[in-house]
Amino acid sequence: MGFYLVAKRRDLGDEGYMRASIFSMIFLRCAMLAAGVKEELIYKKFLANDRFLVTPLQARTIAERLNAWLKGRRLRIDLAEENKRARQVNSATLKVFEAVGARRQKSVAAHFRRSKSIPVTLDRRLRRVVRDFAGFCERSGGFEVD
Repeated sequence: MGFYLVAKRRDLGDEGYMRASIFSMIFLRCAMLAAGVKEELIYKKFLANDRFLVTPLQARTIAERLNAWLKGRRLRIDLAEENKRARQVNSATLKVFEAVGARRQKSVAAHFRRSKSIPVTLDRRLRRVVRDFAGFCERSGGFEVD
């Protein structure tokens, strides 16, 4: 289960494809929100893998905002999303993980469902995840969220 981001530029080969797990997408949505990407864009295009198209302009905007945000020090985000639709989608998905997932997935899903706040400070590894996503957005020429 996850999200597959497929670039519109076909000449990119493997560089034109990115996979994000459910948990990674929650993290990336929160990072985009913290970076100043419009909430309407985040919660319309990145809630479900419904083949929504992120236009080239939207992709460039996401990349620019994330790259500017990453220049900051001591970056923190809260993974407990405030958006009502996001909370509903997350809750339903996490219930599935709790029912059929592996032990680790069950414990992470249970933690997400219980927590009212999940503050995270971005370390080097998490910054790299955001930087990789920003790079994908930058070179993609727009992409579909499958």
